[in-house]
Amino acid sequence: MDRHAKGMFEDLTILSREQRAALDRLVEDGVLAGDQASAVRQALAVAPARRAGPGWFVEVAGYVGGGLMLAGVAAFLGTSWDLLSEALRTGVLALLALAFSLAGVLVAGGPQRIRRLVHEESPARRRVVGVLFALASVATSLAVGVAVDRYEVVIGALAGFAVAAAAMVLLPSAVGLVATVAFSVIAVVAFDGEVLDVAPVTVGLHLIVLGLIWASVALARLVSPWQLALVAGTGLGLVGAQLQLLTESTELRGYTITFGLSVACFLTYRWQRSVVLLAAGVIGVTLAVPEAVDHFAGDTLGTAVILLVAGAVLVAASALGLRLRRSNHDRQVSAPGRA
Repeated sequence: MDRHAKGMFEDLTILSREQRAALDRLVEDGVLAGDQASAVRQALAVAPARRAGPGWFVEVAGYVGGGLMLAGVAAFLGTSWDLLSEALRTGVLALLALAFSLAGVLVAGGPQRIRRLVHEESPARRRVVGVLFALASVATSLAVGVAVDRYEVVIGALAGFAVAAAAMVLLPSAVGLVATVAFSVIAVVAFDGEVLDVAPVTVGLHLIVLGLIWASVALARLVSPWQLALVAGTGLGLVGAQLQLLTESTELRGYTITFGLSVACFLTYRWQRSVVLLAAGVIGVTLAVPEAVDHFAGDTLGTAVILLVAGAVLVAASALGLRLRRSNHDRQVSAPGRA
């Protein structure tokens, strides 16, 4: 078998049956000449893509390894907590935080490669590094909380937030964002409890402010993934608003703020088409309207009828509006053709 025939045979073994049939039809129809078909075969006869290697196993091993490290330290501290001094407890947790950080740098391939992971085609390495950095923030929070004598939760949460936020700046990741949001919530709630000692409705107001901050950061694209930050922001706002219902004197404020947040989500959806905003607005209205109707009309059959009629009217109006919009669009598209 000569070299040309051997190459053609290798091409045919690499190309699929459908590809070979398509090329044969083009030659039969006179679209391609024989030598042109051969050139096409050679261009298409590239080596098949490598199958997924052990990348999934390496990623899972990274997660499991980090979890086992944390579990090992937790087991050690749990069995010897009373035997260790405060300095030793802090030191063990600090070493754990350092170990997670170094592991993240090692998996990334060195400090200079961490930022490059943002643009890496395979996100597996980025996810593993993000998880390790998030675990480092947790260990840091625990270490600082153990080291201080007052306001342990507040100061520990702030330390964890600082580390998680720094990791987010260095390498944006979903798990890093979750850790950062979680530490911000813990810090606010702990500050209200440990320092201010305020009522839950006041905690709710502070959560609303925190939610607005996260929503603004998300809409400004200052974090990634910004949609996840938007979920956190809108969710915190709605939770804080609903906490106002815990006392009778703040019920009106509760569903008023809930409804106001829903309107803000709908207005923002006008220029930022995010399903998160739409879902948050719908959830808010679904909560606020029944609460308001129940407050003023009472829990009666008439309340249910009012809600059903109002919902049916809105659905019908939405359907009519979408139909009219589609008709106008069809007329605009067909108008140039008639001309």
